[in-house]
Amino acid sequence: ISVDQANSVLAQLQAAKSQAALTDAALLKAGTMVPDSPQLPTLIIEMQDIANAAGVTVTHFGPSVPAATAGAQFTEIPLSLTVNAHWDDLLDYLRRINDSTRLLRVSTIAITPPVSTSTTETVTEENQLLGVTLSMKAYVIGNNGVLSSQTATSTTATATTTTGQ
Repeated sequence: ISVDQANSVLAQLQAAKSQAALTDAALLKAGTMVPDSPQLPTLIIEMQDIANAAGVTVTHFGPSVPAATAGAQFTEIPLSLTVNAHWDDLLDYLRRINDSTRLLRVSTIAITPPVSTSTTETVTEENQLLGVTLSMKAYVIGNNGVLSSQTATSTTATATTTTGQ
């Protein structure tokens, strides 16, 4: 190897070393956005923190059973959420969901218009409380959190073999 080639390799290695911290930070962020386990307690806390920061009241939060996505390398966790919010707070809430540390996708949103509670009260901007129902998905890398029928069968077979002895 010549001196010029060695200097070129050295320059490449030094450039890679200087980028290592940025690469590690990007990997850490990706691991937080799409973790390798469902981490539901952390997700629930983050969703409540987002709602509190936006001034939204969560009346229902329901994660469903994680489901493997056919042909993909990830698992989806369906979430259903019902909140009460003023219009501006709802927009803030949706922005904060978009900027959350977890990768979340809002698949449907249904907004119930405000209703006056009496015949003499007029619905104004100050007292409009919207009922909002959201369907969302959080993601997990791989099939973590999903019980496959093959896993359940092998666990049952192992338990039968162990107890049969």
